[in-house]
Amino acid sequence: MGSKRPDGTGRRTQTAVAGHHRLFLPLLLGIYVVFSLLLFDPKPATFGDNAIYLTLGKSLAAGKGYRDLYLPDAPVHTQYPPGFPLMLAGITLLTGGRHSPTGATPTTVLFAKLFVLLTGVGAMFFIYRLCRLTFQEKAWPIMAVFASMPAFVVNNHWVLSELPFMLATFAALYCLVLAEVRPKATAARLRILAGGLAVAACYIRTAGLAVVLSLLLLFLVRRQYRDLVILLLLFAATVVPWQVLNARAGRGQPYLEQLLAKHPYFLELGRAGFGDWASRIWLNLRDYSSRAVPRLLCPTYEGSNYEVVCGIIVSLVSAVGFGRAVRRMAARGPGQLGPLTACALCAIPLLLGWPNTWASERFLLPFLPLIVIFFFQGVEWFGARLRWRWLGATVVGVLVFANTVQMTSLAHKAVRDNLGYLRGDRYSGYPEDWRRYFEAIEWIKLQTPPDAVVMARKPEFVYLLSGRRSFCYPITPDHAKVKSAIERSQYVLADNFRWTETTPMLLSPVLQENQGLWSLIFSTPPPEFYVLSVKPGAPAVSQPTSAGR
Repeated sequence: MGSKRPDGTGRRTQTAVAGHHRLFLPLLLGIYVVFSLLLFDPKPATFGDNAIYLTLGKSLAAGKGYRDLYLPDAPVHTQYPPGFPLMLAGITLLTGGRHSPTGATPTTVLFAKLFVLLTGVGAMFFIYRLCRLTFQEKAWPIMAVFASMPAFVVNNHWVLSELPFMLATFAALYCLVLAEVRPKATAARLRILAGGLAVAACYIRTAGLAVVLSLLLLFLVRRQYRDLVILLLLFAATVVPWQVLNARAGRGQPYLEQLLAKHPYFLELGRAGFGDWASRIWLNLRDYSSRAVPRLLCPTYEGSNYEVVCGIIVSLVSAVGFGRAVRRMAARGPGQLGPLTACALCAIPLLLGWPNTWASERFLLPFLPLIVIFFFQGVEWFGARLRWRWLGATVVGVLVFANTVQMTSLAHKAVRDNLGYLRGDRYSGYPEDWRRYFEAIEWIKLQTPPDAVVMARKPEFVYLLSGRRSFCYPITPDHAKVKSAIERSQYVLADNFRWTETTPMLLSPVLQENQGLWSLIFSTPPPEFYVLSVKPGAPAVSQPTSAGR
């Protein structure tokens, strides 16, 4: 597959399709924008990544380099590529956030979210255009599925790199597919533009390497050596300096080290062996097909057996569509490799080889449009074999109906939460444990000196909301290391999070063993979160029976 190549009637077909779809593109984009605004959330999400991205943007805007300002020693950041933080740096400058005593001002957060929303709309535009080129007269039902999917709309208000990455990726793929139906000179320019966009995708997310490799593979098998050399030069001119800076920072290549390790958070366990890789591939395949795919495509029955069955069916039908594309390419020769097939060929090993700990809907999201496109090609094949003319329309109807029901429920909750926020509840919509965490951080902001160092489970939020430098306690059962970390801090924010057990398992036992090291100076209402002072002579209130529980 990849894209359907035009035959002798291509121009007439495209003209007819353009007339038929002239209203569908603005209509579906309009629906997507309306849903995005209904679900828009002006508050920071509870993903640590968004706080880190905002802090990196502030660091760049303030001229301090590419640094993790939230950590006590503000080291050079070497994990996330700088593409998305550079975008946020521009927003930080425009909103005056570089002088903020905290990690980001509410205005900076709001405008960063609006920027991500615009990139989501842009991504949908190119996905829709790509569907028109791929499916021609059958494109609009599939485009309707994309417009109705909660996964894209929900991600449209998070300050994360998925949507900007998806915009760059599918703009590149669209340019490649469009080049196949354009005159030679125009096609050459489109391929160069696609190469630039692929490199931009790699600069936004490490997963963009799959996009760059897909273009390299495509140019190689098609013997488009000029485009191949230009892409390699663009890649070398942008990504290689980033890797050199990482090496000079002396912190290695975090993603590569974590990718090759048995466990990404316990590097001391050593490198993964053959059995580890086999287990990782199987677990990722299982989790993506039975959980991530159905939750992204149609999350109406999350956590049920129905979800598992639907996910396996969708994955198998998508595999059929992809397999038929590869088979056609093999029959016609490698020169017939299409852009979408090439991207899938390079993305699949990345998705399956990534540490299973990180396998999630977020990681799969930017490549979800490929799964949907191959899924509907598989549906088309099954419809032809079963002689069921309306199979595709039936599938589209079911998905759009289910997603609309889900979207209505999400919109109702979002409107309710936003009304609470506008009435003055800054934590409206947050789970109760996160509400308490932010209340504790607010107390830290008001009651501790600006140069205080706080140890906390999610240190990036401590800096984002209070401006206090912070670090996480060591994720290790070694009590000596945890005690040493406590002694390096001035305050400890002992949490009672419901989504993790690391604090009661790793931090609380050390606090109980060393009660002379700290004094309780603040606690929230239930579920209790505690602020502990590690300063000598700090006033004691009443010690909790189990700090951090």
